[in-house]
Amino acid sequence: INDIQFAFKLCAYENIFQVTNSLSKALQEYQIDFSQVANLVKSTILQLEYFKDEISFEKFLKEGATLLSWDLDNLDLYLVEHNLGKRKNKDIKKKLESEYFDIINRIIEEIKYRFSEQQNLVYNAFNELQNIFFSKENNLESTFDLFKINLFDRKEILGDLNHFKIMNKCDLKNCKNITDIYNLLNQQTNFKSLKDLFKRALAIPVTTASAERSFSCLKRLKTYLRNKTEQE
Repeated sequence: INDIQFAFKLCAYENIFQVTNSLSKALQEYQIDFSQVANLVKSTILQLEYFKDEISFEKFLKEGATLLSWDLDNLDLYLVEHNLGKRKNKDIKKKLESEYFDIINRIIEEIKYRFSEQQNLVYNAFNELQNIFFSKENNLESTFDLFKINLFDRKEILGDLNHFKIMNKCDLKNCKNITDIYNLLNQQTNFKSLKDLFKRALAIPVTTASAERSFSCLKRLKTYLRNKTEQE
């Protein structure tokens, strides 16, 4: 390695992609739900925003210079010499800084686009459905609107909700997420309307990872050498 641009990007992108890779892996887990995704996305964006300052830029620039065995005390001098030798009439440091902030902004925009306003409605509904069991109020308007539940069924669900909270007050304290609440709910013999609401909510796929796994498994039968699934 003898190019400061390459060394800088190697150090900077390693840290940036560690953050996005954690989100990517979490989204592929089997038991993840929308309420968890909402928190993960917010956390990822906050971590990326943290990198958008001069301190982080200078830190990664010094790490890149260390890879080139440059003397950090004379970093500006090395950059001037590098500038004259390879990039005449262009300020390498300003160019790197511009590209650095641009890539972070693009990643943040892509994450926000991926989890768009329509999906935020689902996140809000999931958070509402999860938090309702730990609050005194019984407000499920976002959830009802999302699933287009009529007025009669809304009253029945709210009635089931009140009875369930009273009967399982102690057990609810041990529930960490919406899946735990559904497992507790599933142990009961009644509360049919509330169970149906949870089933509909948990049936919404967070990502296409499950479908992609199915296609990967299909390759075990339908290989490149065998393009038919008939009996031979």
